[in-house]
Amino acid sequence: MNLNPPGYQGPNQQPIPGQPPGMGPGVTLGAKTSPMALWSMILGLASIPLIFLCVGIVTGILAIIFGCIGISAVSRGQGRVKGKSMAWTGIIAGVASYIIYGIFIANSVKNAAATPQTQRDAQSALSAVHTKVMSNRNGTAHGNTPEAKQIASEFSSSIKTMHSAFFEREGDEPAIRLSGGEFVTFCQLSEKGCAFIVHVPEYRKHTGDAKESLAELGWAVANVVAAGNPEYIPADSPVIVGLRGTVLYGAILRGRAGAEEPIAQLEDDEALLPFFTQPEEESPSEDEALEAAEE
Repeated sequence: MNLNPPGYQGPNQQPIPGQPPGMGPGVTLGAKTSPMALWSMILGLASIPLIFLCVGIVTGILAIIFGCIGISAVSRGQGRVKGKSMAWTGIIAGVASYIIYGIFIANSVKNAAATPQTQRDAQSALSAVHTKVMSNRNGTAHGNTPEAKQIASEFSSSIKTMHSAFFEREGDEPAIRLSGGEFVTFCQLSEKGCAFIVHVPEYRKHTGDAKESLAELGWAVANVVAAGNPEYIPADSPVIVGLRGTVLYGAILRGRAGAEEPIAQLEDDEALLPFFTQPEEESPSEDEALEAAEE
């Protein structure tokens, strides 16, 4: 019966080559972590939140490659190199990031296919408007018709003048410091009503009460402009005003022309799409088709 502890070498037992005296087989002191395994784990975990960016695609594939190299280094190290679990973590995370990205792409394609063509056209038209109002290089007023462009010009000049009066009072410390930028405006006149898309210069500086006051000012200017153009914006007709910065909307006000307050204040630009949706052409009836064929 052997009462010696595991790995004990008796006085007459020769040590195994490459093994410190007194240590049993398979036990290694001072094993180093594989750098590739460590980087694989770091890049793999980072690739999951970054997969929706171009950087995430690169970090995911690097995590898989570095993980395979790390596992190979651990196997060749014969106990002197560790980090196999790190390498596997990086590989699994890298593969998972691509699976998540694939599911996202599949859902995007599915949703795009399910979206009606008229809505996709409206989204494209609204995106084009966003590009126009980002800069005053082509003027401060735009519209889908000459009349709409003139109305946009009135809105742009009015809100700039009133904004200066309310937010840049001489002798007081202004709550908002502006650079004197223009309120580039696009006006859309359609069967759905009138939509104003307004770029607010230095919108990020409008916070708290100032942002709320700016929304009220935008709605008041819309009413003033509507009252001056009743032939294009009849009383009680739908009106929507979108105030946006360089990238995002800060407020979207929806209501009726002439109303003191808007019905709702939103932040989702989906509410603007109906105003940019082109009416579908009605298909000719069977009798009209036959008459056209006879002619």
